[in-house]
Amino acid sequence: MQVRCADIHDVAVIKTLEKLAVSDEFSDIELRHGISGDFFDEQQLNTLIKQRAIWLIFDNQIALGYLVFARFEFHLKNPLYKQLQQRYQHDEVALDWRSLHVCGPVWLDNRARGTGAFKQLYDAAETEANGQVIALIADHNERSIKAHCQHAKMRIVDFQTLAGRDFYLLLAD
Repeated sequence: MQVRCADIHDVAVIKTLEKLAVSDEFSDIELRHGISGDFFDEQQLNTLIKQRAIWLIFDNQIALGYLVFARFEFHLKNPLYKQLQQRYQHDEVALDWRSLHVCGPVWLDNRARGTGAFKQLYDAAETEANGQVIALIADHNERSIKAHCQHAKMRIVDFQTLAGRDFYLLLAD
């Protein structure tokens, strides 16, 4: 498999992958209650691409997944991350907001899961970043938690409810 940073010509590929991934982050109960995911708009995608924050993985030129690895400030328009920052302004988990990166969203096609694809994506993205790295993972997504802990050397530092959903907060060592 080949990993590379996305460029402006990859917008259509990224949008296609987002559509495939939109319901993967939600539990069956959440989906039955009509919850749906958000997509990055054109401006957000262009910003992420300019910041070299989207990584794609391919097998025989077929895109099988992506990882977004953006600075925390990119996510601040999202209510989930606003709540996260408010929660940890004066908490025992010390986060350096100026150099903080968020690992996610991440999505892999079933054909790429269990192949080391997540580690390849994470390792490539991490080489571009300095500072702390966090991930917020829905409580039911055990596979993702395991992948982040094993392959990104993250550890669970907290469990919390944000925007009405339960998440684990992971921090890279």
